[in-house]
Amino acid sequence: MGVEAAVKSALGVEKIKECDLEGSAKIGDVIFWIGSHARNNNAEEKKERHVLFATKLSGSGKDAKLEIAGKVYTKLLDDLVSDPALAPFDLASRHLAPKDEGALNIESLAADGDKLWIGFRSPINKAKEALLVPLLNPWRQLTKARALNSAIR
Repeated sequence: MGVEAAVKSALGVEKIKECDLEGSAKIGDVIFWIGSHARNNNAEEKKERHVLFATKLSGSGKDAKLEIAGKVYTKLLDDLVSDPALAPFDLASRHLAPKDEGALNIESLAADGDKLWIGFRSPINKAKEALLVPLLNPWRQLTKARALNSAIR
């Protein structure tokens, strides 16, 4: 299945305006992608921004294809908000527009061995330091399509 079709299917929509992908990271031959998980400039929720998925590249040159690998995960934000270790960051402020102080906005993704690091533009702490959240065993999580809550530390 192609990436666009997989995202549409996971979200239950026929049309996607913008996933607002903010980061990608490669582990082995799998590329992980993450949306901003932020609201739009009017603080309206856009489901297509709430995605975490993986792809594999097959073929080369004009025959190259980027295909979905595993399942598109759409509940990462719920997992982050409900994680007690992240409570001091008040991720419930996810209802704000992305440029509002304290709003939730994912900005990057990086691979570190077999885990991913999710980097946030906001919220930030009082020292103006960015929040980094490790996601353990991301491939296993996407292939089993189960809640990621146990994988976030």
